[in-house]
Amino acid sequence: MPDSGTAIQVQTTFTENGVCGREECVLQTSFVACIAGGDAGSPNRGGRHMARKSIRQRNAEQRVRQQKVRDTAREHRRPTRDDIARTLLWQMIVTAKQKRKRDEILGLLCDEIVAELVLQGFDPRESEAVFEALAEKYEPDVRPFRVKRHLDGKDRADRKPS
Repeated sequence: MPDSGTAIQVQTTFTENGVCGREECVLQTSFVACIAGGDAGSPNRGGRHMARKSIRQRNAEQRVRQQKVRDTAREHRRPTRDDIARTLLWQMIVTAKQKRKRDEILGLLCDEIVAELVLQGFDPRESEAVFEALAEKYEPDVRPFRVKRHLDGKDRADRKPS
């Protein structure tokens, strides 16, 4: 049985084109069966239509789902996109600082990053100032990142980075 989203789309197309016939009736029947809970596993059995959940209830359920995602990520020590981005930026700046044409490379890196930030709506002067401050701060021998205590780093000394 087609899902209600597909049936609605096809039914609307037929109705707008003024086509009336047996095929439209089949689609309407399928759509009604989906709404009425024709599926045995559906919570809408017996043709009763359930009211839509309130925004408050949907948000509460979303918070629970999102917390499960965060808990699973923490349990598996999965880094976030931001963790990867911070580490990558640090690596790029530190590597550029170790090159012979250090200022030229850092300038190009700054230009590329600032251009992307401007496309996102950030102020170019402020973006450049933040980049310059990070470039000044980042040094090869000094890691700017804190240990993630919530990841339970007790055995961290035993592990070698891969």
